[in-house]
Amino acid sequence: MVAVLALAEPGVAGQFWCVDAQWARSGADVVDRAVAIAVAGGVCTVADAGDRYSLGIWAAVRRGKTADVLVSVISYIGISFPEFVTATLVLLLFADVWQILPDTGYVPLSENFISGVQHLILPSITVALILVAHVSRMVRSEMVDVLHTDYIRAAWLKGLSRRRILWRHALRNGLLPTITIVALDVGYLLGGIVVVEEIFAIPGIGRELIVAVQARDLPTIQAGVMILAATYSVVNFLADLAYVVLDKRISYA
Repeated sequence: MVAVLALAEPGVAGQFWCVDAQWARSGADVVDRAVAIAVAGGVCTVADAGDRYSLGIWAAVRRGKTADVLVSVISYIGISFPEFVTATLVLLLFADVWQILPDTGYVPLSENFISGVQHLILPSITVALILVAHVSRMVRSEMVDVLHTDYIRAAWLKGLSRRRILWRHALRNGLLPTITIVALDVGYLLGGIVVVEEIFAIPGIGRELIVAVQARDLPTIQAGVMILAATYSVVNFLADLAYVVLDKRISYA
């Protein structure tokens, strides 16, 4: 179609070349925004990875006790609060009342590493609180079921240490449903974090897409959607591979 138009009307072909060049520039801009939000998301994932599993295991081991009730209450509160409420509370505490961290803005790590990390702490805490609340409930539920299985009882009777039973035997099988939840949470990080981007003034890909929709910037919208879809597909593919690593009974052959 482009070739036919190019032969018939050279001006139209020029318009197509302009669109391609604009798409390339928009793609580069969206990639820059994606890098910004990927850094924030990576910091958030590292920050909450240990907490969500540790809290879930701690609650499962102390099922029905004060620790279990405390983790459950904190999880329900974290799930119930929307992102803008959690972000506002975090801003009030750390940036306004205690004044120990900057409130909004984004500084690339390549320009100023210390300042960049400081600006990423509050948005990472905001997103991590929600993800920890969500995943810790799933880990707790799965660990409670796994700890009552026959092979765990056999491990206790063999005299294995508590740490080895929990982290090597119980958690390995309890992780399978949790991996699915974590992979689905990537969709939340790609889409739901738009609110966090707006509050903390982070130039992320979600914020860029909102501006592009309002301005009817089609090349930017296409580039952003393509990056989001590709990221989500790759993460879910890696989750499928993780099933094979954790559970030898699963095979895609």
